[in-house]
Amino acid sequence: MNTQRQSRLLSLPAELQQAIYVLCIPDRIHICLQQGKLQWFTCALAVSDEEYLDGSERNPGEGAQSEPLWARRLASSWGSHWNCEEIAYTRPHGGGDPLLSLLLVCKEMFFGIKDAISGNTIVALTDLETLGFLAKRSKETQTHNRDQNFSIMPNLLPRVVELNITLWLPLANLRSLEEQENSSLATESTNMWQQLHSMLACFKHLQMLHLWLDHDDPCFWHTMNERAILSTFISERAPDCKISLSLPKLHPWYEDPHRHYLNDADLPATVHLQRRMRQWHFGRNDAQGLPVLEFKADFPILLGLPDMEGFDKKRTEAIERGMWESGEDVERTMMRWSGIVCEYTDI
Repeated sequence: MNTQRQSRLLSLPAELQQAIYVLCIPDRIHICLQQGKLQWFTCALAVSDEEYLDGSERNPGEGAQSEPLWARRLASSWGSHWNCEEIAYTRPHGGGDPLLSLLLVCKEMFFGIKDAISGNTIVALTDLETLGFLAKRSKETQTHNRDQNFSIMPNLLPRVVELNITLWLPLANLRSLEEQENSSLATESTNMWQQLHSMLACFKHLQMLHLWLDHDDPCFWHTMNERAILSTFISERAPDCKISLSLPKLHPWYEDPHRHYLNDADLPATVHLQRRMRQWHFGRNDAQGLPVLEFKADFPILLGLPDMEGFDKKRTEAIERGMWESGEDVERTMMRWSGIVCEYTDI
C-alpha cells in the first residue's frame, strides 16, 4: 500500500477524515470462515423489530415452487442472519465488498478506516469455529498467507468495541451444554462453549457483547435449562464488558425460576436479557432428502389469529399471558377458534 500524499482527502484534518470514513463504513460486518479462509462482508440484516418474527418473513413467494428455498432459509444456521448467509455463499470468492477496496487504497487510509470501524461498526459472527480461528490468528505476530484478510483482521479485531454472536445450534448440542459439568458427555461444542471467554480475548477493547441463542428443533424453548447452559458464560464474563442476551420467549405455564431467567433481576447488572418470539416455521429434509416445511406455533399463539392482524403485538402478548396465568388453556381456545394445533404438552 502506497501513501498518497497529494490526496485531497488525506490532506484534511484527521477529525474530518474520520467523519468521512464513518459515513463510508457499514454499521455491521460479518466475518465467517469458508474453506479455511476468513471472509468478510457487509451485514444485510434489516434494522427492524426482531421480537415478533416467526419465519414467514423468509418465504420468497407463494406456491409450492418457493417451498424448497423457504425450507432452506428456515434451516439456516445463521439464524436471523439467514439472508447474510445467502450473500456469503453467492458473492465472488475473495472479494466483492466495497469496504475491502477502501482499506487497500493506501496505508494511511487503511489505519484511518480501521479506527473508524473499531468504534462505529459491529462485528457479527454466526459460529464458534470462526471465533476460535480468529483467536488463534490473534496470537500470531506474523502471518504468511496470501489472503489479504489475514493481514487486515489482526489490525481490526483488537480495537473492536461491539460484537454480535448468533448461535442457532443443533438441539443435541444445547442438550450437551445442559450437562456440561458431566465430562463423559462433553463434545467439541461444549468444549468451545466453555472456552468462549478465552477466545473473546482477541477483542481486547470489547465493551458490548450481543449473544443470540436458539436451537434448530421445533421442540419448545421452555424445555431448555437456560441457567445450566449460560451459567459458566455469565460467571466468567469480563467485568468491563456489557452483555445483551437474546433468548426465545418462555411459555407462562412452563416458566421455572430454577431453570430459566425470568427477568433482569436474575442476572448481574452488566447483563441485560431480551426475549423474542421463536420461529413457528421450520425447514428439514424428509427421508428422501427433499426439503419440507414444518409448522409449530409457540407463545404468544394469539398472534396466529387472522383477527389479531393489525393489533399491537405487545398488547396481544400481554393479554395472552394474563389468560394463561389466570388458568385458561389458550391452546384449546385457539383450537376451537381456528384449528391451530400447538401441542405444548408434547415435550
